[in-house]
Amino acid sequence: MPLVTYKIAKTVCDFEQGKQLFSEYANLFCPSLYTLTMENAFKSIVHTALYPKGMLILAHIGVSTSASIAGCIGLRHYDNSTAELIHKYVKNEYKQLCIGQELIKLAVQQAKLLGYEKVYTNILSAMTDVVALYRKLGFQLCKPHNLNSAKEVILMQKIIR
Repeated sequence: MPLVTYKIAKTVCDFEQGKQLFSEYANLFCPSLYTLTMENAFKSIVHTALYPKGMLILAHIGVSTSASIAGCIGLRHYDNSTAELIHKYVKNEYKQLCIGQELIKLAVQQAKLLGYEKVYTNILSAMTDVVALYRKLGFQLCKPHNLNSAKEVILMQKIIR
């Protein structure tokens, strides 16, 4: 089994790798929305990752000099008690390594360390395997935070304090 390492993005190179993954994610799941929506989402992650209320966590396969980027998850400040998990993405060739599950666990741990009481995430309802993974990790369905939530997106949250 290949070595998987996880790190919080800190360098320009780290954020460029995150941006590459965001692009792949967008092209797979919502190509028509990519241009502005994903670019703004990425800028938001970079801003919140530099601010001590959020971060971008990266997963790599292999040792540092030849490591391949495998996946990421963003943790974004929503309000004083709530963090949002955004853009969990793992490349198809690495999904069997349970990287997505580990990224979610690490992001929840980090949210707790940052003092958040709960975390939430938006998931496309068609992604039943992802919904099942979040349920397995203790997330529950909840009501949308605003009236503009798309019908094909469901909201899940987990109380962590």
